[in-house]
Amino acid sequence: FSKDIFYVRDLLVKHNIKYIHAHFAGLKYLFLLNVASKLYSKQTFILRHLRNHDKPRSFFSESLRKMLNKVDLYIGCSESVAVEYKKNFNIKDGKITHVTNAINFNRLDNFDNLQRTDFLIGNETKVFLLFGFDYYRKGVDVVLEAMDRLVAEGHDVCLLLSLSTNVELIESRIIDRFTKIPDWLRILSPREDIASYYLLSNYFISASREEGFCNALVEAAYCERPIISSNIPRQGELNIPHTYKFTSENVAELKDAMIALMSLTDAQKSKIATEQKEYVIKNFDLETWAEQITGVYRRLN
Repeated sequence: FSKDIFYVRDLLVKHNIKYIHAHFAGLKYLFLLNVASKLYSKQTFILRHLRNHDKPRSFFSESLRKMLNKVDLYIGCSESVAVEYKKNFNIKDGKITHVTNAINFNRLDNFDNLQRTDFLIGNETKVFLLFGFDYYRKGVDVVLEAMDRLVAEGHDVCLLLSLSTNVELIESRIIDRFTKIPDWLRILSPREDIASYYLLSNYFISASREEGFCNALVEAAYCERPIISSNIPRQGELNIPHTYKFTSENVAELKDAMIALMSLTDAQKSKIATEQKEYVIKNFDLETWAEQITGVYRRLN
């Protein structure tokens, strides 16, 4: 740990660094950055990027955080994250702001044309995509129940469930519920060209119970896939046009939204796809985010 402190201090000196942007940094690394900064002869500003909603852990952990970790400015990845963090941690005005996250859309222009036959999916089947590395937080259980009801009603549907981690745990939860992996479910491994999965599907669902910034909803809109979203605060803040919404955890409302999407005509889907893509490009482009972050840095001077 001591070697890391001096390594960071040397980086500060070598590159004449003024701003330290701590992204994905916990208590340990914020402490490291604070110590390294004190060993540096010039003034630095430590900015902590907040990715998700958070709450104080305990009196001890909060006392330790305040004592060891000096943060000059907190930046929420969304307005709701910043507002809730300010309230929960009693952050003073001027010490917290937000810059809405952005997407590198260029990476979504690289994809494979996956064939449905390779996944044993029929040409007429309506395919929904869900990312579910966290079974509860991502609302996997809610989507599975909605799918089960659709199948029971005779709908020809398939769910693509992409899992970047916790595969065995989530598979076991699914088997506990259905006694096996349902025939209408395909569990997918992660891949770098994630647009390939969006394009294999017809629609995208985010059934999350909690989000900081839902990249996937923006990505799906860019890939011209109609979207369904739980109505939690952060996802609502995206304001993507034509988003089909349902009350978080409400299986019946989700099922109705899925049926509504499947009932769209080709002309309606084309209109939705065009307007959603134009909107996300305008509002979530990486260049816009970079300009806003730069503005935050300038205001610190």
